[in-house]
Parts: sequence; C-alpha cells; structure tokens
Amino acid sequence: MQVANSRIIVWDVGHGSSVSILAPNGRTGMLDLGANTETEFSPIKFTKSMWRLDRLNHLTISHPHIDHIRDILNLRLLELDTLNALEIPKEQLFAERIQEKDRDLLNAYVQLKQRFSGPITALKDPNNPSWGGQGYFSHYSIKADWQSEPNNASIVTFYRSGKFTLLYPGDIESRGWNELLKSKEFVNDLKSTAFFIASHHGREAGFSKEIVETAAPQLVIVSDSWFKDTSVTDRYSHLATGFEVINDNTGTKEKRSVVSTRADGRVIIDVSDLGNKTTANVRVKKTLS
Repeated sequence: MQVANSRIIVWDVGHGSSVSILAPNGRTGMLDLGANTETEFSPIKFTKSMWRLDRLNHLTISHPHIDHIRDILNLRLLELDTLNALEIPKEQLFAERIQEKDRDLLNAYVQLKQRFSGPITALKDPNNPSWGGQGYFSHYSIKADWQSEPNNASIVTFYRSGKFTLLYPGDIESRGWNELLKSKEFVNDLKSTAFFIASHHGREAGFSKEIVETAAPQLVIVSDSWFKDTSVTDRYSHLATGFEVINDNTGTKEKRSVVSTRADGRVIIDVSDLGNKTTANVRVKKTLS
C-alpha cells in the first residue's frame, strides 16, 4: 500500500505565527503570515524556494493583526488559489492606532480579501477530504466584534492528514473557546487532535483547560519570541501526553509535552499514513535564516 505523507512546518518568526503545509498529493497551504523582523526571515520566500513553488493552493489568515500578516507583501511571489480570511471593513481595520509602516500590510490584506470574495469550486475546496489526497482543512469561527474583541474573531483551523490532526487556533480567547464548545462538529474535531498550537502565543488569555483536556494532545507547540508576558507553558505541559522530539542541532531525542519556537526553533512535523496506521516524526531546528 502506498504511504501518504504530509509535512508541516511551524516557523520561528519571533512574536508571530506562520505554518507551511505540504499535503500528500503535493498541494500546499499556509496558516498565517508572520515573519521575523530581527532576522528578516520570510516563510513565504523560504517555502517557495524549498518546495519550488509558483503557486500556493490555500491560505488561511486567522485574523489580521500585524504579527499574523507581516509577510503578506511577499504573496506577490506566488499565485494563490483559495483564501480563508475575515471580512472586516477597512474603516474598522484602521480605527486603532497603527504604525505608518504597517498601513501597507493592512491595505494588502483588504485587497487580498476583495480578490477572493467569490465561491470556491469543489475541486479547489480545501475543506474537501479529497483536496490534498488525505490532507484537508476544517475551519471554525464565532461572531465577534472586531473592534471590541478581535482575538475572538480568529478563524480556528484543523489540518487533518490520515488519522493525524493539527489544531491551529490563531489568538482565540476564553469566550471564543466556550462558544466553539457548543458545536458538536467542533468538539468531534477537537477530540481527534494530536498536536495543538497554543492560542495567542501561549498567553494566559488564550488558554482553556476544558479545550486542552478535551483535545488531550500529545504535543503543544508555542510560537513566540522571548516576549515578556504571562505564559501558561506549564499548564499545557501538565495536560499534554508527550511525544518524542528530535533536536536536529544536537542529534538528541527527548519526550516533550511542549516545544516552542523561541527555545527550540522551527518545528518540522512529518506525517505518514498507511490507511490503518498514521505515524508522525517531529524535529526541531535552530537556524539563523
């Protein structure tokens, strides 16, 4: 039987988030567009070069805070097939004080959303189980006012490959989690979660004990810099069951409950599926680029 493989990379972008996904049939996706301002590392540029891409098949932007769209101008380097992003009036996006250098990023977000406002064909639908040849997405969100609670407007994404499921929740907070728990479909997806990317960069505001207990993940991944703020890494660590992680820099293997981009660098997840058995391999790697 042919093995179906997915590769998922959680990039080290400092304070922000960006994930690249290669599905079993070669289709590609990204979750958010963070970039590292200190090293000038661009996940889009690296993904394009690494996988020799001219086209990105799917992009989800959980919400347009700057740390989640800092790489958006580099999207011009790729053709994009489908987009899942929030519809937010321009006057609301620009209502709060923003730095002048960030205006171009928000304008690019508005223009991108306008370009992808039509329906998606079944062939290109990333939520269709046949989309990636056993790799596909599920998306959830609640009604949340952008100006009063933008983090709770986050699109929560599951990526499934065979029997493996990754949860990527953007920056959703307690009220958002509680609303999503009312959905049986969401809870069913949650229960299938193997790896869990911590909401709101591991901040307390994004932590929900009920969510993590229901998911019962093997591994929690925190995407953040050495940002001095409340962290609940220890709470995630107590609730995750643990998974063997290989450190590419040292060659060591260790069972971990939590890994973070700030301490461990990029996180590379390789998933193999034989139909009746799904396995995963996790590596972390510190790099200057």
